[in-house]
Amino acid sequence: MESVNLFIFYMFHVFLMYYLMKLGVLGLEISREKRYQESNWVVKLSRRRHYLYIPFKWVYYQYFSKLGATDDTTGEVEYLKNRLLYRILIGEAQGDMKWYHTTEEVKENFKIK
Repeated sequence: MESVNLFIFYMFHVFLMYYLMKLGVLGLEISREKRYQESNWVVKLSRRRHYLYIPFKWVYYQYFSKLGATDDTTGEVEYLKNRLLYRILIGEAQGDMKWYHTTEEVKENFKIK
């Protein structure tokens, strides 16, 4: 019973903070940036700067610090190497660029009804 009350208390505060941010009372703003696909060419150009970081991050994770994932069943750490690491870094850069697809675009591309 106590955990339910704690959960309700926590959720109340989360929603309260959200609406206070939305009203601008806290001085914080909710990001209203456009997606990469909807932006003009100047914004697209400035967001593409995230691609410039990829070779440096790749060298860092390849030679100095290892980026790895832990297997839940064995507890073994598997380090990402070469092509897989590069693909993950590209995905991270596209996330920073706000490059994502809507549900309708995904359905259209995969021909799902």
